[in-house]
Amino acid sequence: MRCSCGLAILAALIASGCGEDPFDTGPTRSAAPEAFGISVDTVETAGKPVASQEAAKTGDAPKPEPPPEPPPQPQPRLEKAQAGASGKGDYGAGILTTPLSVYFRAQERVIFDQVTYFLKLFKASNGRAPKSHEEFMNDVIKANMVKLPTLRPGDEYFYDPQKEELFVLKRQ
Repeated sequence: MRCSCGLAILAALIASGCGEDPFDTGPTRSAAPEAFGISVDTVETAGKPVASQEAAKTGDAPKPEPPPEPPPQPQPRLEKAQAGASGKGDYGAGILTTPLSVYFRAQERVIFDQVTYFLKLFKASNGRAPKSHEEFMNDVIKANMVKLPTLRPGDEYFYDPQKEELFVLKRQ
């Protein structure tokens, strides 16, 4: 019984697929390409650049087109270095992704809290904040063996001596 029902359904499906396309409207005829301003190659113009074909028709020399303007470069922006700066753990909300996001953000928060703590230690021991990005990276980050989170491609860390804070320079 099952076999015969299955064969009947299969035969019905195969039979319904045979026949003419209901959307086929038959052969159509459109206007000539020249009516729309489209040039058609002839035996004489085939393979020649389009500019020389137009110049041959009009008798004028081709005028060079101005080069296209380059797209505007995105302006870099500074954002305070804090949890979430690396983009790791940006998975959206979900039963599995929310705990992962919290885990990665917690790790980054601990690291940036350490950076703030070591910066305060530097200021207390030297009586001043680091004067440059290089001094900050050498005397605060490398000296205390802090491993900053890996940033997205194109982004980099930047220490601002006037604000005495670590920032992320986002170029995208």
